[in-house]
Amino acid sequence: MKTIQISKFKSSYLNQIFDSISSIEVEDMAFDRGNYGEVYISNKINGKTLQIQQVVKIFIDDDSGSAKRGLKTIEELQEKIIYTNKELKKINEKPLENVAALGALPQFSYEGILDNKPVIGYSANLLNSEKWLLFDKIFNESDQLKKKKYRNEFYNLPLKGRLNMASNLAEGFLYLEKMKFVYADLNPKNFFVNQKESQLCLIDYEGGAVMDSRGNIPETLESLANGLRQKFKNNCYQVITG
Repeated sequence: MKTIQISKFKSSYLNQIFDSISSIEVEDMAFDRGNYGEVYISNKINGKTLQIQQVVKIFIDDDSGSAKRGLKTIEELQEKIIYTNKELKKINEKPLENVAALGALPQFSYEGILDNKPVIGYSANLLNSEKWLLFDKIFNESDQLKKKKYRNEFYNLPLKGRLNMASNLAEGFLYLEKMKFVYADLNPKNFFVNQKESQLCLIDYEGGAVMDSRGNIPETLESLANGLRQKFKNNCYQVITG
C-alpha cells in the first residue's frame, strides 16, 4: 500500500466520513487506466478503515492541461452537489446520495503528494464487483464463457427489471439536469448494472461540464456529436438498404 498525503481537498458532503481528509491509502498498483488517468482502490482514509471502499482517480495530464481541467470540472460539479442537496432538503425530496444512478458521484476532490510527486484527482464509492457489472462486459468481455454468462443473465432479466434500470438512468439525468451538468460521455464503459437488484449507476464525471457559465464546454462533446452523426448516417443507410 502507498499513501497520498493531502495538501488540499474539497468534500461534496455526501458522507460525513469525508468532511476532513489528510491522507488516502491506496493499493500499490492501479487497477485501471483511462483517458483521464489512473484508478486505484482505497481501503483507508486518514488511517481509518472504510466501510465503503473508494475508487481514487489520479488525473494524468495529456500535455494540454487536461488534468487541471478535469479537476476543475469535478470541483464545479461538487458545488452543484452541495447546493442541490440543500435545496432538496428544503422540499423534503430524497438527497442525491439516495439516487441509484448517482451512487458514484465524487465524494471529494484532492491535491496531494504521492511518491514525492504532486497528484490531483477525486474519489468515489467503489461499486462492489459481486453485485455490479460494467455494462460493456455484457458485449465485449474477452472471456467468451463469461461473455455468454453475462449476456444470458441480462437478456433473461424480467422486463420489469430492465425497465427499472432505464428508470434509474432517466432519474439520474433528471437530477444532473437540476445541477445543470452535462454528462457528455454516455457509453457502455461508463455505467454499471446490478442485475440482481435491477439497478444502474453512472461513473466518470470528469468528461462533462457544468453549463451555467459561459465558455464551459464538455471535452467529450465534440467527439459525442461526431459519434451521433456517424450513428445517424449508419441508421439511414440501413433504412434505405433494408
